[in-house]
Parts: sequence; structure tokens; C-alpha cells
Amino acid sequence: MVARMMSSERDQSTQAPAVSVVVATEGHGAELERCLASLFEQELGPRRYEVIVVDVRATPETRRLVERWQVRASSERPRLEVVYLPLLSSDGMAAAYNRGWRAARGPIIAFTREECIPATTWLEEGLDALSDDVAVAQGRVLVPLPPVPTTPELDAADDARRELTTSNCFCTRAALDDVGGFDERMTRSVVDDHDLLLTFREHGRRVTRAPEAVVLRLVEGETWRHSLGRQRNVEDEVFLRRKHARLHPSDDTGLWQDAAAVTTLLVGVGGLLLGRRRVATVAAGAWLALTAQRCVERLRGSSRHWSNVLGVVATSAIIPLQRAYYRVRGAIRFRGMPG
Repeated sequence: MVARMMSSERDQSTQAPAVSVVVATEGHGAELERCLASLFEQELGPRRYEVIVVDVRATPETRRLVERWQVRASSERPRLEVVYLPLLSSDGMAAAYNRGWRAARGPIIAFTREECIPATTWLEEGLDALSDDVAVAQGRVLVPLPPVPTTPELDAADDARRELTTSNCFCTRAALDDVGGFDERMTRSVVDDHDLLLTFREHGRRVTRAPEAVVLRLVEGETWRHSLGRQRNVEDEVFLRRKHARLHPSDDTGLWQDAAAVTTLLVGVGGLLLGRRRVATVAAGAWLALTAQRCVERLRGSSRHWSNVLGVVATSAIIPLQRAYYRVRGAIRFRGMPG
């Protein structure tokens, strides 16, 4: 069993698969079970692909879960190899994907995440999309939403529909070797995906669409934790804009909106503390107007249920402060770091 779990100890005499599937997991057992079940149902022959699970948190529970699928593979799909790789650092998804593809034996790497359910033809369609002049293919991510989604569900859907996402992406090993893989200085999965796309373009690698290579990404039931947590992306985006200045222009609109909200809030609080009521009143009115504008934008297309509206109001007041904090932290963290 141990020999099957660590790539360095695998039998290199066996024929290499056509494609290696790299699945990153943060220990959400039910989601990983569902993802692995769909990978077992692939129409591509079991000898033509392998599954590598990279455990970001390196938990015993995830190890045992993958071991159960290894046992199942030996009886139901004996040609299919399932590999478990713990991430031995806390460097995030970029490090996890690098560990996975570098341990893979296939010339093609298919990336997905534990929360995704690949269609049975996913691997076949993804392989068909690659050719001699196409080294990267982005599959289609379907995000079914309830009839009236909440704002956190819409936020999660936006993240899942990025131009290049490791929820559903096929890359040749040669292309990944050429660009050095994922930049591990970026710890947020949304940003490191976009960084990889821009890096491929800077190296002249053609990126194509594979609309028939489909995965399902379920977001129903997403909480406000996701909407607030995604603001941490701002920290890595500071570096992304500097690293890819030509291809990733600065978002001045968002910057000034956040700056205005934070400034009016601070002026209002300062006015109250100093007894300058008129200043505090004007600043508070401006802050309320900016916050109301953000609320209207975030409520567009989402539920008007009181719980969703209340959540939008509360998080819209917090988000500018979050974003300002992460911008400053990013500037400090990446100061002097070469792009």
C-alpha cells in the first residue's frame, strides 16, 4: 500500500498513462468521495489514466479515504492507479498542484478539485482538445444555481467560471515544465490560476477551449464565509499586477471605490471623536451612500430574502476594510520581490 501512495516508490516499469488527473483536496470528505466516484466512471480505459490526490492539509482521514479507493480500484478497475500525496508544507493550492503534476507519469495533466464532478467523457474530450500546437485546454465548468440564488452562491459561481481554472484544465507536461508550473508565492487558488494563464500567454503557449470536457461545480448552500474569504485574493493580486503589468492592468475603479469607503468611514469616526458633528455627519452620509451602492450591485440577480439582504448589508460594510488591509499586506509582503 505504501508503494502505491508515494510516487517516488511507484513501479516505473509499467506503461505510463496517457493522462494524469491531479485532484487537490482540503479534507472535505463528502466532496472528495463524490469526485473520486465520478473519476472511476470515466469512459477512458483505466490503463490510460491515473488519479493523484494531493492532500493540502495532510490529514489521516483523507489518507484513509484514498486508501479505500485504492482497494476498490484493485478489485473494480485493476489497471487504474490511485495515488495519495500529502502536502508537506502549508503553501496552498499552487504548491499542491505542483506536487501533483511533478509526481505524475502521464504527458498530459488534467487538473480538478474535490468539489467538482467530472462528466464520464471528461478525460476523452479534454485529450481530444489538445494538439501539436495547443498545449493548454480549458474545459467547461457548469455551475447549477437555485432559481433564486444567494449572493454567496453567485460569488462562488463567478469564481468557478474564470477564464482558466484548475477546476477543469488540461496541460501538457512540456508546457508546465516550460513555465515552471504554478508560482508558489501566490497562495490563493483564484489568483494562481490566473497567474498561470498569463504566464502561458507570455511564453507564447496557445490556450484553447474544450467545451465538451465538462465538470459540474456545486455551489448551492455557500455561506458568507466564502464571500468574505475571497477578499483575501486582493493580497496576491498586488503581486499579480506587478508580475504581469502588461497583461493585467490595475483595477483603478475598485481601488478608488474601496479607498473612498474607508476614508469616509475614518473621517466620520474621527469627526465624532473630535466633536466635529458636521464633519462626522457629512462623512457618514457619504459612507452610507457608497455602502448602499455596493449593496445594490451585490444584490443584483440574487435573493431578496431578509437573511440574504442582511448578509449583503453587513458584508458590504466590512469588505472595503478587508480589501484595504489585504492591499497593504500585499504591498508589504511582496515589496522588493522580483516578478
